[in-house]
Amino acid sequence: MNIEYPAPHSANHTSAHPHALCESTAELFGVLSAPLRLRIIRSLCRSEKNVGELMGEIKTTQPNMSSHLNTLYKAGMLGKRRNGSHVYYHVVDPSALIDLLSLSRVMVGKASMSNFFLAAGPKPGVCNVLPHPA
Repeated sequence: MNIEYPAPHSANHTSAHPHALCESTAELFGVLSAPLRLRIIRSLCRSEKNVGELMGEIKTTQPNMSSHLNTLYKAGMLGKRRNGSHVYYHVVDPSALIDLLSLSRVMVGKASMSNFFLAAGPKPGVCNVLPHPA
């Protein structure tokens, strides 16, 4: 279930697929609506990890973790590679998630755009957009 968006249209041209754009956008926000999925994305933006490593950081059951990883993978947000008996997950397009999460945080009034990239983190990007646990 890769989330695909219709091609952008110029401001003077009416979109041929306004309902498809709404449906794709709703699907994207549905995938990102689970706090555990956001925690997974935040963890993976630092480095790729396998299920066991993720479970060491994010307390949940193995079936629940696998289900959320599968949802993010099918949506095209995560990629994976196999190394022996382990499957390692990584964020496919961090810049797209940075844009989306930055905008959403501003819209809900949690922070200003300038604050997103001031946070210190091991790697610039999504890690700095999602809040650090207290």
